[in-house]
Amino acid sequence: MDNVKEVMETAIQMEKDGIKYYSTAAKKINNEFASRMFKFIVEDEKRHIDKWKEIAKKESIEGAGKNESRKTAEKIKTIFSSAGPAAKKITASSDEADVLSRAVEMEEKGISYYTEKSIELEGKAAELCRLIAEEEKTHRDLLQNTLQYVRSNWQWNVEVEEWSFEG
Repeated sequence: MDNVKEVMETAIQMEKDGIKYYSTAAKKINNEFASRMFKFIVEDEKRHIDKWKEIAKKESIEGAGKNESRKTAEKIKTIFSSAGPAAKKITASSDEADVLSRAVEMEEKGISYYTEKSIELEGKAAELCRLIAEEEKTHRDLLQNTLQYVRSNWQWNVEVEEWSFEG
């Protein structure tokens, strides 16, 4: 049960950090398409927290998601906070491709974390890890698609939207 509690606390903190990163990005990034996509991901991250809290309640795991002890908070190294100073300083002048690239990297780390924990855990917690890993893959794909759009809108329209030009 302690392993489940530790995974839950880490997962909830990762999701909170993701909400903070994506909310800041959505407000500050200039590209409306990317901003809407970040807002969409924020809502998913909130839902992930709710799912973890629901499992904590069902499993009677006290304190999950509260991280009241300093020791626990210090132990948890989350994906989004490991992005470094650039993750904390998203500004309107930030390179949008860089913000998106970092987000793709963080989603990759999230996928790895949840996949690894889905193997270690059992029951509802393992099931939720598998589910969230799949949703994080969707986030990664959205971010990669948005990154491609931001880098080359014309090429994105040809490759993704399958525009064709007839002469």
